[in-house]
Amino acid sequence: MDSVSELIARLRGIPSDRNPVAYHTALAKAYSRLSHHEESMASVERALEHEPSAAEPNLVAARLYLDGGEFERAEAACRRALEGDPDSIAALYLLASSLVGSNRPLEAIEVYRSAARANPQVLILHVLLANLYATLGRNEDAIASLQAVLRLDPHSPIARLRLGDIHVGRGEYQCALQEFKAALEIEPRFTPALMRTADVLLHLGSYEEALPVLRRLLEISDGSPRGRCMLGQALLALGRCEESIDCFQQALGTAPFLIEASLGLGKACLNVGRRDDGIRRLRDVLRIHSDHPDATRILSGLGERPDAS
Repeated sequence: MDSVSELIARLRGIPSDRNPVAYHTALAKAYSRLSHHEESMASVERALEHEPSAAEPNLVAARLYLDGGEFERAEAACRRALEGDPDSIAALYLLASSLVGSNRPLEAIEVYRSAARANPQVLILHVLLANLYATLGRNEDAIASLQAVLRLDPHSPIARLRLGDIHVGRGEYQCALQEFKAALEIEPRFTPALMRTADVLLHLGSYEEALPVLRRLLEISDGSPRGRCMLGQALLALGRCEESIDCFQQALGTAPFLIEASLGLGKACLNVGRRDDGIRRLRDVLRIHSDHPDATRILSGLGERPDAS
């Protein structure tokens, strides 16, 4: 029995009348983690029978409705949650998400803007507003929101990270690197900034420079499969094929469906003369992505059928 199932079993052994809202909300969250959505919603409804505007059960309901694409119901649940807890960042985030899902992005923007005006020192509100602007392609507005964060807190790594993301989207890779490196100067163990720095360096072909960044990432993230794969890609590009094979195999050991690792492993095996192993790995790619262009092109170039069989 896994830990979530054990939690449900323990909860069922506790009398629910002591704190029925907390009890049924805890059950709802546990069922949701197991993707038992009907049982989760039933528990939410029992909690709301006792306190209709309780924030936590309404938030669970909102997430369930969002997962099911029921955006109007999600919006209603978020508004009830905000009645119970007007300062809930989670409720504001889910409300904005439901409005975007209902194709009402301007209303979603106003949700964050109003909250940020009322609580200007709550930095996450400005970051969430910037994220929404960026999603809608309003990059200048996103930058303005992030600059507002930096005026309040010049040492915000998340603001630097998001600015870097915007530069990447514009193809301004050197500017992106500056922002990611600034984030790492503030928080050296900030794994998203390490990951993005490595991504940009690989894109620019700066493979030697990427190696220490990726090794630092792996040290901090306890062997992230994607980090291992990226290290393999850098080593492969540098002609260090045997080392890259080790990296790709380690990545696939914990993430067997990581296409980039199978593709890299196939290329590396071919480079060291292991044709059969290389072909097998390229066919693994096609089992996941039946028309992957790189795997198809390489197999065709080898005179092999570009399929998974």
